[in-house]
Formats: sequence, C-alpha cells, structure tokens
Amino acid sequence: MAASDIMQDSREESSVPTHPGTSLQLYLYLAPLILIPILILTFAIFVVPTERFAEHSGDPFLVTLGYGSQLRNADCRITIYGDSTAMIGVNPDLIQKRTGLSTCNIAETEGMTMINGTMILDQFLEHNSPPQFLVFLYAPEDLDPQSQRSNAAVTTFEAVTYRFRQPNKLLSLLALMRHPDDFFSWAIHGARWGMDSFFAKPLPPDIRLLRFKTHGQSALKDHTMTSCMGLPRTTPPNRAWVNALRSKYGANGTTVLVDAMLLPECDPGLAYYPHELSGVIDNRISSLPMSDFYNGGRHVNPTGSEPLSGMIADQILVRLHAGQPIGAR
Repeated sequence: MAASDIMQDSREESSVPTHPGTSLQLYLYLAPLILIPILILTFAIFVVPTERFAEHSGDPFLVTLGYGSQLRNADCRITIYGDSTAMIGVNPDLIQKRTGLSTCNIAETEGMTMINGTMILDQFLEHNSPPQFLVFLYAPEDLDPQSQRSNAAVTTFEAVTYRFRQPNKLLSLLALMRHPDDFFSWAIHGARWGMDSFFAKPLPPDIRLLRFKTHGQSALKDHTMTSCMGLPRTTPPNRAWVNALRSKYGANGTTVLVDAMLLPECDPGLAYYPHELSGVIDNRISSLPMSDFYNGGRHVNPTGSEPLSGMIADQILVRLHAGQPIGAR
C-alpha cells in the first residue's frame, strides 16, 4: 500500500465523530469523582463548625470549645491558659480560695496551640480586663508546640473546627493551607462523624455548660494510670517561643508565669526535663503518684488536681508576699 493511501486512511479514521453516548458515559464516570470531594469539603466548612454539629457529636471537648472567647467582662484576676493538662487539671476554685483572687481557666487542647496559636487568649483579652497573673501551663513536650505534629496522640480536630468558626472562612482556609494535611483529614473525619451522629441525641445541658459552672475546668472520663508505658517522648523546649509568650503578655500590669505539668513518679522525663527546662519555666519539675493521673500520664484526675492547683496558688502567693499586695492591679 502506498504511503499516500495510508495517510488518507488515517485522516478518515480521525475524522469519525465520537458517539455522543461515549462522552456522556465519561461525564457520568467523572462526576462522582469530582463532586463527592467538593461536597465533603463544603459540608465540613459550613456544617462541622456549627453548634448543632457539636451538640450532636457526643464530644464534650467540642461542645465546650472556645470557652475563654465567650467570656465578657469576666472577673479573672488569675487567668490560666495552656493545653489540655491545664484545662482538665487546674481547679480555679481551689486557687481562688488559696489566694483570694478570682480565677478563670481558659485553656484548650494542645492542638489549638499548634493550629491557632494563642487565638483564644487574645480573644479573651479583647473583651476582659488584663489579669493580674497569667499562668501558662503545658505538658513539658508541648513547650515546643510544633514538635508535636508527629505525636499521634495530639488531635487537631477541635482546633480546625474552631478556626472555621471565625467570621472569614476564606482567611481560615488560607491559613490552614500551610499544613493542608490538617485541613483535609479534618474534613474527611468531620463528614464521617456527621453521618454517624446525624440521628444522635444532643449532649445534655450539664455537659454543655460544664466549664461555665467550674470557671473553666473541664473533665475527663478515663481509668486511673497503672503504667508508664506509652508516655510521650521527651522533647526540648522552644525557648524563643516561651520568651515570646513572656514578652507579649507581660504588660499592662500582668505577671506572666510559664509552668510545665507535673509528671507521674515513673515518668522517664523526670531525669530529662529538670535540666532541660532550667531557666525556661517558673515551676520545678516534680512528681505525683501514678494514682493521681489518668491513663497516659499527662492529665491529673481530681486527686491530682489538688496538688497541681495548689502549686500554682503557692507560686502566686510567693509573688504577692514579695511585695505585690492582694487586690493590686
């Protein structure tokens, strides 16, 4: 066959029109692949941050999220901020009884610091008078928040949810694109959670209002600690980050204290952190019995909450007795 004949046959084949049914089948095939991810992301951005989603989620931390940002003209002469070890462990009523100063606990989970920094604290300070004492309490490894991205125990779901509760969702989305895996995992988890909890009953009012009744202390249901297996790995502090907290918030008559969480008596970190955190924190790393902690060894139970809260109260009393009278602003 001549070359010209082959070329002619090729042109004839290419000019044959595609059957309309073929294009339709292709579109039907591609539509779910395109639309389902868009629907999941839309659902996550506009539904997961709602109060209804939180109330039906069954998650007490989600339904009480952002407690500190909701306070207006609150009397919080001592303000506690930090991660979940502070949120669950620090008893404002005990500190107030010991010091005579009104106390509020506005701490959130560590994921909140990783994703949103001190957003909750900044929103609190916009609507309330500067506290006389501002106490930051974190688990020792959380004194470098970004280092905990590799810690599987740290969840960012509540933090991303709170980010999308802010008025400008586009700005929130752009901010989260620095770590897109946080956003996409949140969206998928939120969509799945929404389907699972669609017909669930809302959490009772006593859970939704818990932090308002306790001046901010949250609660945890778990077993008492019986072993130091599985504790977080030791992580050096981010000194620049800690110094930035002191510099930013140690103004307007506020005394800033930065503390590290007390540790179980079997915690290997007791041999590491006292030296590593020397000159970084204001308290002394010490231990409590395992029976004072929940499983995991970072959250104290009600028994351990007393010495932890007492430690903070004693720190403040020392500074008051050193020359700052009770009631001074």
